[in-house]
Amino acid sequence: MGSDEYLDMARVSEEELEDLLPHLRERLRFEVAVLDIADKGVTLVGDTHGDLTTSIKIMERYLKSGSVLIFLGDYVDRGLNQIENVNLLLKLKEERWGQIILLRGNHETPSANRFYGFYDEVLGQYRRETYALYSQLFSELPYAAVINKKILALHGGLPSTVDDLSSLRSRLTKGQEEPEGTAFELLWNDPAEDLAGHAPSPRGPGIKLFGRDVTIRFLDRSDIAILVRSHEPVPMGYRFMWGERLLTIFSCSFYGIKPTVARVDGNVVRVETID
Repeated sequence: MGSDEYLDMARVSEEELEDLLPHLRERLRFEVAVLDIADKGVTLVGDTHGDLTTSIKIMERYLKSGSVLIFLGDYVDRGLNQIENVNLLLKLKEERWGQIILLRGNHETPSANRFYGFYDEVLGQYRRETYALYSQLFSELPYAAVINKKILALHGGLPSTVDDLSSLRSRLTKGQEEPEGTAFELLWNDPAEDLAGHAPSPRGPGIKLFGRDVTIRFLDRSDIAILVRSHEPVPMGYRFMWGERLLTIFSCSFYGIKPTVARVDGNVVRVETID
């Protein structure tokens, strides 16, 4: 499939959305909050934020090779093609259910959408009721994925309410349009270099920074080799921390950085730039 075909897929009428969004929501309800993915070839994609061009490049490079694509959230808000970007991903999810995995980001929430632009974008093209369908669908997106039992992928960071993968699974519940507690922190939290434990984040109330000790303890207790997350536009498009136990990737070009993805081959993780 070429770029023109992906562009055509991204242009979705209101009538089609009124069928697509509820249908996908019902299918997503049967996905658990933390997915287990067993596949040798996996590509992890960070925030895209309406960067339709980069999303299409990623599809052209990896989808036809058979790679499972796991998107780590933040498909909307801020970017130039928010509606087209999320519609393309949702259409591809419907067509290639097991090959396209869409995790939830902090921008798949009504509070973020009203402040950062997606709500207004939707009302500029569709009816108010259509935004409600998007929001309901977002509430059923899974929060995290464990790849080959060794790699944990999620949007933001480790919540202060959990200390291993088992407790994370038990505390996450889908279906909330405005996540609270463990889910809220997972979507918003960030790692901090010179920090022990958790501390308040400058991002706002209820959001936490977490340190090296929190990360290593969680990963070791869970027998996980590395945590891969997105959420921050790091200057090189990626950043390893703490002896490569944590990797941040970012896949949106609008921040003046080169978008990156993380390629998983078995249990080996390497970063690739999307030119």
